[in-house]
Amino acid sequence: MQVESGTYKFILGCAVVYSIFVIYGSLVPLEYHYIPFSEAVRQFKAIPYLQLDIHSRADWVANGLLFFPLSYLWMSFFILNRPYSHHTTALLMIVVYIASAVLAACIEFTQLYFPQRTVSQNDIMAEFIGGGIGVTVWKFTYHRFFTWLDNWFQTSGGNHKWRNLLFLYVAGVFIYSVMPLDLYLSPIELYHKWKEGRINILPFATFSGSALLIAYEILTDIMLWIPLAILTLLYKPLSYRRVWWTVVLVATGIELCQLFVYSRSTDVTDVITAGIGAAIGLYLYQKYISPQLTSANPDVTSISTSKSIMWLSGAAWMIVLLLVYWYPFNWQINQAELSAKLDGFFSVPFKTYYFTSEYNALTRLLQKVLIAMPFGVWIAYVTINVQNKSLRWLVWAAGAGLFLLLEFGQVLIPEKTANSTDVLLAWGGLFLGGKLMQLLSSRPKPNVIHENNAQTNRATQPTNDKAVEVHKTIHESKLTNSWVMGLVVIILAVILSWLLNLSAVPYNIKELVAGDFRWLRLVGLVLCGFWVFGLPLAIVLQQHQPARHAANNAVIKQRLPIRPEFWILIHTLVAWLLVRVIFPLESIHDILGSPVWGRLPEIEMLYRFVGLFLLFSVALFYSSGIVLKLRYAIQVRHLHMLLLLVIAMAITYLVVIHFAATDNLIELFKYQGRSFYSVFIALYFILLLHCGLVLTMLRKLNSKGKAVSTLFILCSAPLGYWLLQLGLESVILKYGKVFSAMQFLFSADREHYLPAQELMVRFFIVHYVLIGFIAVTQTHPWLTMANRIGLGKEK
Repeated sequence: MQVESGTYKFILGCAVVYSIFVIYGSLVPLEYHYIPFSEAVRQFKAIPYLQLDIHSRADWVANGLLFFPLSYLWMSFFILNRPYSHHTTALLMIVVYIASAVLAACIEFTQLYFPQRTVSQNDIMAEFIGGGIGVTVWKFTYHRFFTWLDNWFQTSGGNHKWRNLLFLYVAGVFIYSVMPLDLYLSPIELYHKWKEGRINILPFATFSGSALLIAYEILTDIMLWIPLAILTLLYKPLSYRRVWWTVVLVATGIELCQLFVYSRSTDVTDVITAGIGAAIGLYLYQKYISPQLTSANPDVTSISTSKSIMWLSGAAWMIVLLLVYWYPFNWQINQAELSAKLDGFFSVPFKTYYFTSEYNALTRLLQKVLIAMPFGVWIAYVTINVQNKSLRWLVWAAGAGLFLLLEFGQVLIPEKTANSTDVLLAWGGLFLGGKLMQLLSSRPKPNVIHENNAQTNRATQPTNDKAVEVHKTIHESKLTNSWVMGLVVIILAVILSWLLNLSAVPYNIKELVAGDFRWLRLVGLVLCGFWVFGLPLAIVLQQHQPARHAANNAVIKQRLPIRPEFWILIHTLVAWLLVRVIFPLESIHDILGSPVWGRLPEIEMLYRFVGLFLLFSVALFYSSGIVLKLRYAIQVRHLHMLLLLVIAMAITYLVVIHFAATDNLIELFKYQGRSFYSVFIALYFILLLHCGLVLTMLRKLNSKGKAVSTLFILCSAPLGYWLLQLGLESVILKYGKVFSAMQFLFSADREHYLPAQELMVRFFIVHYVLIGFIAVTQTHPWLTMANRIGLGKEK
């Protein structure tokens, strides 16, 4: 079936993201426990079939529902824009179902390595059924589904937009209301539910707790129904009385459905709050929205609101956020509790959501997203007419920082639980709020022929001037003379000498430049940095040439070298040569381990260095292409580079961990590196290298790129700290002491290990210093050389 490109990309994105969610959500909380493969196979053959009670039924249904969208989305993607016959489509349905079943079995098998996960025949059966239902439902609904999506992406105004939003909102409210789907039909279970007090016919009789908590619950129930009334009127102009009764009847129907969901309560209070919410929605529509729709220039977002009301609304919501996040404001600083809360803050994403019921997890997730959405709408409304992109992105960055501050502030409140996952969810709420405002503010664009033709002519004009500008302005540098570059080397060596003399620097780092040739080693260290961090960016720049086959030169096609493996090999071998010549052999042994083969020690050390450095080299080349794409029209060969990255990770694992002859490095890794936690360490170094590259290109980006890149770099330190906490060992018994790998790496000596608070500060400082060093070693020398060797010159 032929669909719009927006629909195609949307379905592909949803399928990929949802597949990652299914796999990740099935392995949380990622508490890996190694068992031999043969033992895992034996356990998998003997997995039990469980007798499910009413409370376990929800988990069984959730497993089935998990695979329903998976098979539906991938089936939709494979059929899009492809004229398959009925027989081919039927065969494709079978293939997709088999693939989903194999994925379900693989996930259940992998869960054997995670003791906190429950593996049973029930889960596999539910996932098989869910995948089959997804494929079957797709067969009967895909035409309507694709048509609905096409209308969504084609429609920029009119009733279709409000119909789509109304459908999504009602569907979302209903799905949430019947979660976790622990359904029943037994009169006995209905009687037990009545006896347990979850069927209430007296209004407001079930509320308990403080007055603030009761007010919060009532207000959230009322606010839930305000958008439904407004969206109904925007979609179809009905009488206010009819709309009010429609909302009340929808709420009543949902409460009746909750009667057959064992863990949910049926309460007449929810019907009353729905009526109140509908009345408020009707008032807001009549007061603010209806006059704009009847004006000569209708636009829902052009509500004539005074600046005072606009800013007061923002301030009022900030007060609400402060109450939700920080109430009762009893900040306390206890070193033991603070350390535990910091560990919880940087825990595995969604780990805390696993240790609760499906309904509570979904409720908490929606709360974190929905509490941020109004603020995202407000920011979008405030900045909708701001022409300065830098200012607009600065406001958005401030909004994201606000939620990071609010969540992190909960570390000091005993009653609160701070978690980085909630920060990510709040940022998602900000994004959705901005998108919602963008959707509400969209209007049909006039189809003026001469304007479109003018735009087409402008788009198809030759861009030789742009090509010249690209090749002329790629990282202009005043450091074009060799003596100036030599001066940079000396300045960096002096700065490094000063830094390495600080008492906080670990002794094993100081040993890198110790001895009789300290200044030569410092200069060598700087030159080594130029080679390691500068060469990949220079090579990528060297390969960029304008595409001559383009008819109008509108696009400058640039790509990585045809064979980047050659440059990666050269990069690695020369790096080893520099390391071997510059640094003391004892320091090299501290990292790579002493030779144990008995012969050819240099070859053995080269073998270990290549296994360790190869991953860094591939990551640098790949990141260079990605970062340059932020500013220039570069086509990066993603599949090729991702394949090289996977191969490099495999080689690094085999050389550094699996066939390790010494424990110099693996003792620092969680489970000695023999688990997927090692991936987090690799991800941190990839993050560090990418941040250095981004900082190098920062001044050449546009305002939006600068704001996003700056926020990315600032957030990289807490993200990197969390990645290393996941990948490194937390308890090491050595030297007669107990310490963590992070303390071992960042403490000045082995007698005084840093506490948790100082450790984080020390890490942040080191992290940002390394990013700066990477950027400095890239910005001038190698980019100048790249210009000298012909970048931008016609050949």
